[in-house]
Amino acid sequence: MILIVDDEENIRKVLKGLLGQNGYKDIMEAADGIAAFNLLQEYEADLIICDYKMPGMNGMELFRKLDKRNFLFILLCFHLLLLQNMKVPKMSSPITFSLIYLRILSLII
Repeated sequence: MILIVDDEENIRKVLKGLLGQNGYKDIMEAADGIAAFNLLQEYEADLIICDYKMPGMNGMELFRKLDKRNFLFILLCFHLLLLQNMKVPKMSSPITFSLIYLRILSLII
């Protein structure tokens, strides 16, 4: 099972749609770390795609609570201010969900 954890519903829907279009069917969603932790008490995930910054329990806190389990955990950290403070070279094209998806696939295949 793949679990997508993000407080922004649109991001969850887009990631779920991209994964679904490519054959992944066993996908669950959680709106925050607390909801994800509760789901993971009943279900076992092979992959967790999780936002870092969320209310209640952030992605790193969730990861630490689950540290004894066997899964692949991808922590998404998209914060414009953070990127502006880092000396990141300008890219010729913006980051898109397709690029994120391709990166995720390269990690799990």
